[in-house]
Amino acid sequence: MLALGEALLLAGRAGIAPTVLIDFCASLGALAPAIEAAIRPPSAARSLAAGHRLGTIIEDLDAALALASAAGIAAPFATQCREEWAAMQRDLGPEADYAQILRWLETTSAKPKPRAEGEGQE
Repeated sequence: MLALGEALLLAGRAGIAPTVLIDFCASLGALAPAIEAAIRPPSAARSLAAGHRLGTIIEDLDAALALASAAGIAAPFATQCREEWAAMQRDLGPEADYAQILRWLETTSAKPKPRAEGEGQE
C-alpha cells in the first residue's frame, strides 16, 4: 500500500490519471481486491475508507517483527514499513484509515535531493 501510494503520487505529478495506473496494476493482477477497492474512484475526490486502522496495521507489523526476531530474521523491509506507518499514525492518529495514505504522502512528500556526481555508482 505504501509503494502503491507513492506510485499514484508520482503518476499524478507526471500527469497520468490515477485510474490509468490502477487499471494497469489491476490488469496484471497486482492489486488485492481490498486494496483496489480502497483506491478506486472516488480516489480523485479523496473520500477513501477501507476499514483498516493505522493502529491495527502497526500492531500487526509489531507481531510480525517479533516473530521474525524470534526466528533470527532481520526483516529490514518490514522494519522500514513499520517506521513509515508509524510516521503516518503520528500525523493522523491510530484511528485513521490506511486508505488516507495518498493524502498523507501528498502532504509529506518532499522532492528528493539530487545525487552527488558519482554517488550510487560502483
